[in-house]
Amino acid sequence: MKTRYIVSWTVISICGTLLIAQAVAKSLGGGDPSSSAGARRDAGTSSLRAPADDRRPMSITPTSPITPSASSTVPPPVDPPPAVTIAVPGQRADVVGKTGVRLSGTAGQLRGNSLQVFIFAQDGRYYAASGGPIPVVNGRWALSIPRLGAGARDVGSIFVIMAALADHSCVKTLKAAHADKKGNVMFKRLPRGCREGASVTVHKIAP
Repeated sequence: MKTRYIVSWTVISICGTLLIAQAVAKSLGGGDPSSSAGARRDAGTSSLRAPADDRRPMSITPTSPITPSASSTVPPPVDPPPAVTIAVPGQRADVVGKTGVRLSGTAGQLRGNSLQVFIFAQDGRYYAASGGPIPVVNGRWALSIPRLGAGARDVGSIFVIMAALADHSCVKTLKAAHADKKGNVMFKRLPRGCREGASVTVHKIAP
C-alpha cells in the first residue's frame, strides 16, 4: 500500500516537471515552432514578392476640334491701296495724235522709287514719255504728252499708257539711253528696275 502511494506521487511529480519544462520551452522559443517556421516562410515569400504597382494607365478621351465662333474669326487681310493710279484719261478714251494726251493721277508711298511714264505702241516697243521722274505733290501727279503716234500712219491704233515705278537702276538706264533721230527713247522691254504701277489704253482716232 505504501509502495503504490510513493509510485503515484513519483509519476505525478514527473508529469508536473514535464509540463513545467514544456511551458518554459514555449516561453523561450516564442511559441509554437511550427507556427514560427510558417511565419518565417511567409516573411521570406513576402520579401521576394514584387511591390504592388498602384499606377494605372491614364485614360485619354479624344477631344473634338475647336470651331472658332463668329466673334473670334479673323477678318481677311485688306489689300493696301495701289501706289499709283491714272485718273485721266479713262480706259479706251479716244485721242487725237497731234493734240496729245493729258495725264493725271495719284501716287502714294513710292518707297524710294520715282514715277516714270511709258507708252507701249503697236510696234511692240516701250517709249519713255516723261523725260525724267514725274513730281508728286500732295499725292497727285500730272503729265502732258504733246504728240501721240506717227501721224496718219497709225490712226486707229491702240496705245497703252503706263505709269511705272522706277528704282535707282531703272533711272540710271533711262539717263544713259540715247534718243533716235526723231527724239524718241525706246526699249524692246521695260528697263530692269521698272515695274508697272497703273495703265490705261487709248484709241487714236485722228492724226
